[in-house]
Amino acid sequence: MSKMKIKETNINALYHFIENGELNRDDVACLIYSNYSENEINGWLDKLATADDSSEMLEILRSNFDVDEGLSKEEEIGEIADCYFNGNMKLRTVVSHLYEIICLPNVEHSDKQAVYEADDLFDWNDEAEYHSKPIIEPILQRHLSKYETIRDKFKT
Repeated sequence: MSKMKIKETNINALYHFIENGELNRDDVACLIYSNYSENEINGWLDKLATADDSSEMLEILRSNFDVDEGLSKEEEIGEIADCYFNGNMKLRTVVSHLYEIICLPNVEHSDKQAVYEADDLFDWNDEAEYHSKPIIEPILQRHLSKYETIRDKFKT
């Protein structure tokens, strides 16, 4: 898989992966060097490549770009899916996070209904985990690949 070309459109994802420790200084340096071209030298890339630690890298990105968005809604759901399917997040926590996300505009009506239903199950049903799995896992599966694609392209 080829390395991600750093563009303003994916700076928020780069910031997110550095901030969460998924990309370390060496990963970022390799990524930066793969973005150099013979005809183009970018000052912020040079600074980022030689930063001492993640906090310095984050500051360089903040000073050069508007990075307050974080991951897109779809990528965020994909990250939740990644945590869940790797055993790092319980289904109840997944539903809570999804409940926050579905309040955002442009979420499919069927996804909203599914999350509402799963959230409601956890309020009264002793077997909510069992009954919520087939409701929530298809939503997670649909978003997982987009997240994995962007994460893996940033990895060296």
